[in-house]
Amino acid sequence: MENSAQEKKSMGKRIMSLRKAAGMTQEQLSSLLGVTPQAVSKWENDVSCPDVTMLPHIAEVFGVSTDSLLGREDIDTEAVRAAYAKESSQKAQISKSGMWFGALVVVAGLALLCGQFMDVAIKPWGVIWASILLVLGTIWMLRRFSFLNLGVVLLGLYLLMSNLGVAVPFVLTWATGVPIFLVLLGLTILWDHLFPRPYKEEDWEHWNRNSEFMRRHAESKFSDEDGHVSMKSSFAENNYVTNMPRFNGGEMEVHFGHGVLDMRGLQGVGENAVLHVEISFGCGEVWLPRTLRADLQQVSKSAADYEEHGAYYADAKPVRIMGSVSFGSLEIHYM
Repeated sequence: MENSAQEKKSMGKRIMSLRKAAGMTQEQLSSLLGVTPQAVSKWENDVSCPDVTMLPHIAEVFGVSTDSLLGREDIDTEAVRAAYAKESSQKAQISKSGMWFGALVVVAGLALLCGQFMDVAIKPWGVIWASILLVLGTIWMLRRFSFLNLGVVLLGLYLLMSNLGVAVPFVLTWATGVPIFLVLLGLTILWDHLFPRPYKEEDWEHWNRNSEFMRRHAESKFSDEDGHVSMKSSFAENNYVTNMPRFNGGEMEVHFGHGVLDMRGLQGVGENAVLHVEISFGCGEVWLPRTLRADLQQVSKSAADYEEHGAYYADAKPVRIMGSVSFGSLEIHYM
């Protein structure tokens, strides 16, 4: 009898049942599907039917099969409600992690501003940085013990004591800090091999939430018109090729990702042409023909690497590159 009733129910009524079981409004469903609320209303009132290409997307939203939408299987509304509740919870966790990340960025920015404009006995920016390290190291230690995490905790504690004027047992310098880091890194590798962490279901869910966060914040833009190139790559890997004959200027931004700007098709450069680069926590690559060479005299670097691959001709014309590279790398390739 249930199967018979299911078969008699229209597709519109099945969509309505699934939507109500998930606790969604027509506006929320239309937003997920990329259609208007009026379209959803017409489906549910059997005025029209969704396009056949839309069926897999609708089934994915509700966590059911296309056969269920077509009335060939019983629909477990309780499972739909549970699946939607779980997805909503994951989205809330992603949003919360994004808020924490934003708060840390604000604090870091304020710390840098304090360092530029304030001159007091106890440096507040130093206390802030040390506190951030101490808190992050402690959180990481609670999640998973490692000698590197322990090192972050001890470094945060050391910097906090130093900035508060508390006596410390020794002065940490690059000469001592680098060997200590190498020892902690080696111990961490050995520890992970000797005591591997058993796989847990929450590990996959945590990775999936981070991946979803990356996907939501990913941004890729590219244009090359009238000799001007504009490229932006955030939380992504992109390879863009421009075939414009003459370069008159442009911008290249890479944040938390890898971006390649291939300009090997260039035949000339404008007199005042400048490529403005901004790279942070990522890798940016610029590919040039051998008739051109990169002039990077006005690129500031902070914890960054710069490499050149290949060789340019002796009479190569310069391409001015200006900007900054922070916690990342910039590579120039000549082909």
